[in-house]
Amino acid sequence: MRVLLSLKTLTTRSGMKRLISALTLTLLCMAVPMAADAPKIVGKWQLVLDMSHGKRTGTLNVQQDGEKLSGTGELEKHGASTITGSIQGEKISMKIVLHGGSFTLLGTVEGDKMSGTTDPAGGTWKATRQIN
Repeated sequence: MRVLLSLKTLTTRSGMKRLISALTLTLLCMAVPMAADAPKIVGKWQLVLDMSHGKRTGTLNVQQDGEKLSGTGELEKHGASTITGSIQGEKISMKIVLHGGSFTLLGTVEGDKMSGTTDPAGGTWKATRQIN
């Protein structure tokens, strides 16, 4: 009897509107977490910077907490540095601080590769995940 009552309710105009609203809300709730998942970039990366003063290589050791990034790096001829940044979808931004100055790596992540541009200086960079 309860099932028949529910089916009867669904055949009314207001019942159908409620059903459509509930289904839409359910689908939206399911889609938001999938769209917000950032790629996992935790680990060690081999970095190549190509800037106006030359090409440099180094490593990035990245930690990740959701969209928040942190870690350390080491650049050829510059030594140790600290990393802070964020990742949203495939877009990445990492600020590298060394010797009192800083620059930012802006780019995208695609699997085990990242690449983009530097700010300031207009250089380019790429990084490949180091697999142990």
